[in-house]
Amino acid sequence: MNPTNLRSLGNLVANSRERAHEAVEGPTAVILCGGLGTRLRSLFPDRPKALVPVAGRPFLAWQLDWLRSRGVGRVLLAAGHGASQLSQWRNHNASEFDLEIDVVIEPEPLGTAGALRWALPRLKSETFLALNGDTLLPNLDLSQLSPCTEIAGFGSRDSEVATLAAVSVPAKGSQGRLKLDGENRVAQFLDPNPGQASSSGWVNGGVYRLSKALLEGFPKARSLEREVFPELAIQGRLRAARTLPPLLDMGTPTGLDLLESFLGENKTDPPSPFSR
Repeated sequence: MNPTNLRSLGNLVANSRERAHEAVEGPTAVILCGGLGTRLRSLFPDRPKALVPVAGRPFLAWQLDWLRSRGVGRVLLAAGHGASQLSQWRNHNASEFDLEIDVVIEPEPLGTAGALRWALPRLKSETFLALNGDTLLPNLDLSQLSPCTEIAGFGSRDSEVATLAAVSVPAKGSQGRLKLDGENRVAQFLDPNPGQASSSGWVNGGVYRLSKALLEGFPKARSLEREVFPELAIQGRLRAARTLPPLLDMGTPTGLDLLESFLGENKTDPPSPFSR
């Protein structure tokens, strides 16, 4: 067997073991909770954004419910601002969730990419999920983020390819758009034009499937969105998993009101609008 075929076989075996582990224990997710929450500070100056109350519960509780309903088995809270409060909340409330929950505290503001690299030693598997700590994608099936088709030059090797959730949005708002190709790769990140409404299209949904090796390939990057992902797109190594709206963002007072309405309208008993 030639070296190329041997490498392909090795990658296949490694990916099979990884997925077998996930099937038994569930994947691990890292929630990026380190943001300063400046746009909500006037309303909630005394707590980190993840603990802002939404429909009667901290937003983090809704995210944990969603992850649990999607089969996640372990969650790392990548904390920065308000880390001590997050740790206290975890200590008092983790038993309410059928999840293993740990807190990883960055020593200084490291950015989204830096915070994930700091958390890597605490991860038990090569691949993992990551999500922003202020958004929710209720219609996303996490299995969509797993590689199922090959990318030219990289095959379906988890460690060399990243996947982000892409959400369709209407022609309004100022969020930058994603240019996707016919093979569901992100070809380009399109910046919004100041003062001009964006066209309808696809945006970053804030949920990702990444690997340790991939992040270690960007040892100095601070931002996933501005440094890591654009470079992966240029290299053809960034997939898009298309999912249906809504994309709920509680990072602004307006977004918080919309999220409150959605969760209030979709409450169930027990209090989670997310089905498996």
